[in-house]
Amino acid sequence: MTDEFYFVGDTGVHYTTEIENGVATTTFTGFVTTENGQITGADNFSDPFDMGVDVAVPYDFIPHTWTHTYEAPDAWF
Repeated sequence: MTDEFYFVGDTGVHYTTEIENGVATTTFTGFVTTENGQITGADNFSDPFDMGVDVAVPYDFIPHTWTHTYEAPDAWF
């Protein structure tokens, strides 16, 4: 057994990209819900099959933020 697991599903990811001096940094925030490009809260595991049926014990995901930095393509600036 392991204490690590991975969830594959329809979880939300919000991202922004900033470019400075030819370097792009994209910041991702996963396991969130969004509306109009803004984070509105934590995503949850309440209707995993999108059938209108909640699971016995729904729970909120814990949002996680990470970044990737890379050389920006010339067309971006």
